[in-house]
Amino acid sequence: MLAKSLNRIIQQALALDPQIGERLAKHQGRSVELISENQGGVPDLSLHLTIERASVTVNEGPAPSPSAIIKGKPEALARMALGGELQDVTISGDMTIVQELQAVFRSYRCLLYTSPSPRDRQKCPIASSG
Repeated sequence: MLAKSLNRIIQQALALDPQIGERLAKHQGRSVELISENQGGVPDLSLHLTIERASVTVNEGPAPSPSAIIKGKPEALARMALGGELQDVTISGDMTIVQELQAVFRSYRCLLYTSPSPRDRQKCPIASSG
């Protein structure tokens, strides 16, 4: 259910900027596994993001052969997913795909933090391009 909700949000966001799809397309078929760890450092949730065509799909469970694996507490993973710093997470594998996905997510961050005022939303490059 979490994966389904995340997929819907991601697809709606990606539809706002077709150029993002072009950036993602060069990583076709690659995946990044996200492992949420509880306070004791024990994994308690695993999701993976797979780049398919010019989109990102979220699936529950581990990736069959991820390009990168990111582990951390839920709040650190959420901060990273919202385009924040890569702090308090452990990353193994290909940093290029992690950095590309983070750059994509960062470009949407302003949609979450911008006020609903049309004038303020114009300051967000993604919002003003759609």
